Amino acid sequence: MSMQSWPSSRGPASLATVPEKRRRGPVRSRLETLEAALFLTMARLLIGAVRFERWRKWLGDPAQQACREQPQWIDAYCAKVVMRAVSHLPFDCACLPQAMALHWMLRRRGRAADLVIATLGAPQRGTHDDLHAWVEKGGQMLIGMTTDPLHPVIRLRFPEFEQAASAVQQ
Repeated sequence: MSMQSWPSSRGPASLATVPEKRRRGPVRSRLETLEAALFLTMARLLIGAVRFERWRKWLGDPAQQACREQPQWIDAYCAKVVMRAVSHLPFDCACLPQAMALHWMLRRRGRAADLVIATLGAPQRGTHDDLHAWVEKGGQMLIGMTTDPLHPVIRLRFPEFEQAASAVQQ
């Protein structure tokens, strides 16, 4: 089949014009992984060395309702980058640093999402894993998937995305 008979939506020329379809090169991919690793390290340091009241504002403001905007390819890609960075770090990263890193990465890209901190129900409490954190968008967990029955305690969203979320719901 010759290239002249291809539909206009195929072929290298059309892929270069649609930003979502552009291939991410190895340099850009490594820089994004480095960005995620830096955010993960910063999150671990904050959690371990600074009282929660001092850095809680860096996660956004409490949101009244869940973000209803549907996740796009870039949201899932950022979650994948965070998971890749976790595998390269010499220390363990629990759910909260991972959720914080993804939340910050999405904010840098102008993407709304909710960071949710939840707890197990009263009958299941008493273990080391009573709390769990994840990033959610449009009812889908981007990072921090679990099958445990959790009850959200707080849902955080950056203020610049709060007006956009209320506009989507109207």
